[in-house]
Amino acid sequence: MQGTEEDLIHLAAVRPDDPMPRLVFADWCEERDAERAEFVRLACQAEPADKPRIEELLRSRGKDWAGDLRGHAHAWHFHQGLITLVEGDENLLAPTARTTWQKNPVQHLRLHLPAGSRMPDSPHWPSQLKRLDITGNDGVARAWLPRLHGSLPSCTRHLSLERCGIDTESTRQADRAGLFSPLINLEFRDNRMFGDNALRALARSAAKNLRSLTLHHANITPVALGELLADAPFPMLEELCVALPAAFPAGPALQALSANFQAGPWSNQLTRLELAGLPLGVEGYMGLALNRALNLQRLGASQGRVATEGQHLLQGGPGIESVRALNLSGNELENQHVQLLARSQHWSALEELNLSRNRLSDLAINSLLEDGPIGRQLTRLDLARNRVGGPGLMALANCQNLRFLGMGGNYLGPEAIETLWAEGTLPLLEEIDFSASPLEEKILRLLRTQAKPAMKTLALSDHAAGMMVSKACPALQGLLHMRILGKSDWHLARQIFARTGAIDLEFIDEGRAWRRNRHAMEMPLRASV
Repeated sequence: MQGTEEDLIHLAAVRPDDPMPRLVFADWCEERDAERAEFVRLACQAEPADKPRIEELLRSRGKDWAGDLRGHAHAWHFHQGLITLVEGDENLLAPTARTTWQKNPVQHLRLHLPAGSRMPDSPHWPSQLKRLDITGNDGVARAWLPRLHGSLPSCTRHLSLERCGIDTESTRQADRAGLFSPLINLEFRDNRMFGDNALRALARSAAKNLRSLTLHHANITPVALGELLADAPFPMLEELCVALPAAFPAGPALQALSANFQAGPWSNQLTRLELAGLPLGVEGYMGLALNRALNLQRLGASQGRVATEGQHLLQGGPGIESVRALNLSGNELENQHVQLLARSQHWSALEELNLSRNRLSDLAINSLLEDGPIGRQLTRLDLARNRVGGPGLMALANCQNLRFLGMGGNYLGPEAIETLWAEGTLPLLEEIDFSASPLEEKILRLLRTQAKPAMKTLALSDHAAGMMVSKACPALQGLLHMRILGKSDWHLARQIFARTGAIDLEFIDEGRAWRRNRHAMEMPLRASV
């Protein structure tokens, strides 16, 4: 086979959607590393029957294939047999990273920047970097943003900035530096200084290629957002996600949001609209439900007073018949509201439903599963922080298509959990979230000892995780990922890696995520006995 390892990996990076370069690389590896060749071929095929072997190879050889990343990356992820996502700090951009990027077709880079960090004078980025996520501090906006555009590869199209201190002036500086013009996906998360004037500056910027815009916990008002919806300055936009820190009080500007959206050019263009903390009012929700011109596939109205103002939305209409994912978290919904949703024939395309942080009991679950077609087709269902008990939890055993189930903060009991864990129940369940639940020792013992073959991701609170991994966890040897709600604790992380089969671990503290790979921890693993 002709070509060097770097040449073949570069070809795979240039053609990420084509498996052929990876298969050619697998042929090149055949005489040098037969297990790596097997891993790449199986990962490209992605057949369900091959998953156990893929996971076995990843656990035993993933550290070897990561190469230099083991020394300075926090986490990395394989896709189709090669590493395409890497997470770490600014050391990933040091001159020594050049050879690392030559041997890994990284397209997605996540940087965690501590206070005082500075962008290297000559940063070394992956040559085919498509997406850059930065989680930082208030100094990042001025220390990094103006210099990013000139150093990033020309193929970078996605940028996410979390807690980076973005304000009006830094938005203008980034625009003058040309940072926004090539982007198709832009996310500002938890930038509390991003206000109305910053949003107006962004609307006047050169970001005319945007297809997705996320403003999470920004300090904007309905007035500026209404202007954005009415003017629609991004002609190619398909997804708009806005989340305020808390629900905004009612007022004329808030009532006009839906009208501005439906009268503007985005009404038949957006496929995703999420307005968290921005209740649209009775007329606004009615307009969404009845507007035949809408083409929404994902709709979010969390913290939107849907229980009191959005019953027309729950009953449905032609405007929501294409919606596949619906987020109604934090709306004080009660059982009768879910009955309206379940009995409507307009939610026939719904596959993902978020009902977390409401007031639902077992009766709501029974209605959801029995009063209409929704319960039979759901693949993701989040019921966290409700009032669901044993009967409701056991009724979920009939959801044969569920792949994700969120149950944290409910009234969980050993008998109900045992029903969900019974052989043949929820055969496709891959991820379950028990975080924010005071799990009893009986439930933890069940999770430790009784395997759920399809489950690959488990989410717990830090207290429950600490109790569970204090003993052997033979049932979790097939686990791939764990999410822990709580502050990062690397002693706990080492315990989890030693007691379970998890490869990736994620701590979520006040919305900020900290991830680690098993192999990045550089520790001797104890046997899970």
